[in-house]
Amino acid sequence: MFATVCFFLLAILAVRSLVLMLAESKPIILRLLDFVVAIFFGAAALFLLIFLGLRFSENTWQLAGIFLLLALPVVLLLTQRLRRPYNAKPVLFLVKTIFTLVLLCASLITVMISGFLFLTEDQPILKIIMTGKGRPEGLEWKPPGSPLQKQDLMAHEVQFETPEGKPVAQLFVYGDQVAVKAKVLRFRPVLNAMGLRNLCRIEYVHNGYTTAQRFNSYPHSAQEIHMTDPRLEAIQSRFWKYWEGLYYQEEKNWWVKSATLESGYFPLIYANGTPFRGAYLLTVTPGGLSGLPLP
Repeated sequence: MFATVCFFLLAILAVRSLVLMLAESKPIILRLLDFVVAIFFGAAALFLLIFLGLRFSENTWQLAGIFLLLALPVVLLLTQRLRRPYNAKPVLFLVKTIFTLVLLCASLITVMISGFLFLTEDQPILKIIMTGKGRPEGLEWKPPGSPLQKQDLMAHEVQFETPEGKPVAQLFVYGDQVAVKAKVLRFRPVLNAMGLRNLCRIEYVHNGYTTAQRFNSYPHSAQEIHMTDPRLEAIQSRFWKYWEGLYYQEEKNWWVKSATLESGYFPLIYANGTPFRGAYLLTVTPGGLSGLPLP
């Protein structure tokens, strides 16, 4: 809530500076100063929005009340100022400067406190649900150094959802395990402390086996799942091209701690061979990809 108040204040002050630049009669240099201040406040508000990942609550009436409570005094004072000829007031300017510094310090403290949580917090990416249902699939494959194999294997139903519960995909996977392969970009701890989250991009889902012998004896399969909005795919693909340069050690960046390709594995069957039924939450931590069991 405190972060939301800081965001609203910064956004309101940015709009106020723009109004003063356009509506108040004063020298051009002061108009440019108002424009610079508006850009500064707007950038600070955007910084809070991005680094804190602000998610406004569904209680729109509460948000509207907070916004009006903050905006009304600013609007009244702004209206009163525009009715009078411009007159520089050093004392008032000093008070406004102090208030701005206090607001910026409060915003920075909010970012830092949230950043400390990001150093240890699990960032949810994908929910994996093993329903325990399945269907047989007839398969042909040839293991290395062995003759052609033909057999009916049980494919287990796996449902994929966003952390909020929105369906992403429903697949049938054979084998002992289901794995989600992803590109992970980890930033330096100092950026995590500032509130910048590590990034993850889901590549595809593939099957796995519990032992090397079974891995070499049974078939493998991979299927893509799409979590990115198609309208953003072109932009994001360019960004992940940069990840490839870091991954292959063709580029270096001090702000990036590592660029890795990781897989999280989840059971399809119990140790006795019966279908597994349960759910996991795939997460990104400061250490990389991880999984949390869900009740």
